Amino acid sequence: MAVGRPDWQDQTMTSSRLIAETKVAVTAVAATHTFNTATKACKIYNNGKGVVYRNFTPPATSGDKPIYQRFSEPIDIDHPSVSLVCAAGKTATAWVVEFG
Repeated sequence: MAVGRPDWQDQTMTSSRLIAETKVAVTAVAATHTFNTATKACKIYNNGKGVVYRNFTPPATSGDKPIYQRFSEPIDIDHPSVSLVCAAGKTATAWVVEFG
């Protein structure tokens, strides 16, 4: 077991088939990514310098769940899309990796 993460999170990501990897340019204007209909789980990876905030009810705001730089968040999908945003004056690149 990885420290700080339940076993099921890693297993969900590694035992599923990859559906899509999408690069999302995140700015102070909320960007919405719509999931493939076959997607059951995803991992959102923040590959940028700014903090990315995510919300499943668009639009995302800087008060939503943060994903810090160089961190990722595994998520089981029960929404059709995710909204991503950075704080004013910041930018980041997020990767949305979908599994089915």
